[in-house]
Amino acid sequence: MEAPSDDYISDSSEKCSRNIKSQMNNSADARVEIDQLFRNARNLIRGMPLAHLKSIREGMNDFLTYVDAKEKQRHEEQKIKAEDEKLATYRRKRWRVQQARLAAEDEVQPHPDGVTSDSDAEEVESVWKPSERKIKPYPPSMRAERLAKADFRAECKEDDYLDATYGDPEDQLKEVPSEGSDEASEG
Repeated sequence: MEAPSDDYISDSSEKCSRNIKSQMNNSADARVEIDQLFRNARNLIRGMPLAHLKSIREGMNDFLTYVDAKEKQRHEEQKIKAEDEKLATYRRKRWRVQQARLAAEDEVQPHPDGVTSDSDAEEVESVWKPSERKIKPYPPSMRAERLAKADFRAECKEDDYLDATYGDPEDQLKEVPSEGSDEASEG
């Protein structure tokens, strides 16, 4: 790679200095124009009555409040729009995934007789129907029997509980041997 010649360096530095000088001239001209605008505004303000200046200040405050409200509204609208776009993107993605899943299921499921289904052909859809069962009510006599059995069971449980708690008085009686028994002859 060649080293840049001195002519090239001087040409570029001249261009740069010309740009800076023109920018300085432009900025100096702009400063002069701005200073002139401020002088004119100061002279206008000095000539106005105080009541008029107060009404201008109130108007400016109202205007700034309006601008702030519009800016907030625009910001909220952008926020809502971004959320809507995000939701729409999610829905499109979910739809594509569902379509891909359905397509994969269609490829995996075998078709009857190895023939793909035709959209014009009639498809027989099975309709689910609940099976009908007849419920036989208990006859009146069966109800009475069930109640009697339940009462008997409850009574037996109560007797068992009382026997376990207090002991059975029949078990505590001593057996008295009778005269004709074998135990009496042995003793």
